[in-house]
Amino acid sequence: MGVVNLSGGATTNKTMESDLSRWLSEFSSTYVESDVFLTKIRHTVNSLDTSSSTNLCVVLEGGLDDLKRGDEEGCLKWSAVAEEWAWEQLHSGHWKDTSVACRELYSLVSLLRGLAYAKMGQHEKALEVVDKGILMGAPVLGHALQEMATALSGQISQSKKEKENHSTDAASNTQADQREASRNDEDLATVTSTGSDARPAQKNRQEKPVL
Repeated sequence: MGVVNLSGGATTNKTMESDLSRWLSEFSSTYVESDVFLTKIRHTVNSLDTSSSTNLCVVLEGGLDDLKRGDEEGCLKWSAVAEEWAWEQLHSGHWKDTSVACRELYSLVSLLRGLAYAKMGQHEKALEVVDKGILMGAPVLGHALQEMATALSGQISQSKKEKENHSTDAASNTQADQREASRNDEDLATVTSTGSDARPAQKNRQEKPVL
């Protein structure tokens, strides 16, 4: 089974590769392709004091497998089950009394879903999911959630700047076109006026008797 690059494909210009694309590529090779992510999922789920461990492993492994195959929608469907379960556990009592394993599980689910949304180009949704994981979960795989949030924030900010620049360029082009059209109208008016003044004079010369 082939493994796809989480950055969503190679860029045609390396100098234009975003920080987010580089981070996704590095995370993919370090944690996903090497199965470190999968091992962490299994270890965390097995640490939970619940009869749902087997089902949680099934849905999370299914989600991760879909992510590797490039099926982000499938990944989101699988992981939604685990997200709902972890969310309920986090809100079943005081957050400080929730086990570390449960908080880590929520972080892993948030990371998995964030990766899927990021790969789909839904960066703001990915950041929303990742931020919730940072707030309610616990650090996993180094500080993957925090690093991803930073990369996503940079990508969103860059996209907004590009849109603003595009709007400014479009407005400038429109103004330039309007000025050009105005000059053309003025030139046409001048030519028309000159021609009108010249034609009667030419007519008078033609009507003047030849001596």
